[in-house]
Amino acid sequence: MFYSLIVFLLIYPYFFTCKLIPDSTLDLNEVAYHNEPSEIYLGSPSIVRLSSGRLIASHDFFGVGCKANPTNVSVYFSDDNGESWSLLSYIKHSY
Repeated sequence: MFYSLIVFLLIYPYFFTCKLIPDSTLDLNEVAYHNEPSEIYLGSPSIVRLSSGRLIASHDFFGVGCKANPTNVSVYFSDDNGESWSLLSYIKHSY
């Protein structure tokens, strides 16, 4: 299902409109820390608000400690304006 959504978003971008959301409306103030000795790091953060109001966020994992972990990207969603987040999917072998 998630891959179908990605394909749909890539093939039909003209169905979607984008607008700038001022930083003050989201109040994003949480910083994710990851243990440095593990040599696994978080990178490439992204976030988008769908027309339904749902927030979709993702980040990838990288570093020497990641070689044994093929789950490179985590995707999360929030239906309460970012107050709480749930794991939606992992994307393997991707950045």
